Amino acid sequence: MKTLASFGEFFKAKRQALGLTLREFCVKHKTSSPTIYNMMSKLRKLNILIKDDDKGIKVNPLLVLDFNKPIQLNISISHDS
Repeated sequence: MKTLASFGEFFKAKRQALGLTLREFCVKHKTSSPTIYNMMSKLRKLNILIKDDDKGIKVNPLLVLDFNKPIQLNISISHDS
């Protein structure tokens, strides 16, 4: 999997592909840039985003699906009243 130097660069590339500045993206999604950076920080703490060997950040490979192998999906729905 190719990684960018940081998840921030990945986010920036995706946002720019949509033709949006950071401010426009934030307005469109009713958020702020600090909130976006806080989310990235939390994703790192949860090990969803991890450091790459090239000192970049990537999605944890344990969370990436290999569609060439069987996939089992278990869903549990509970409702506490």
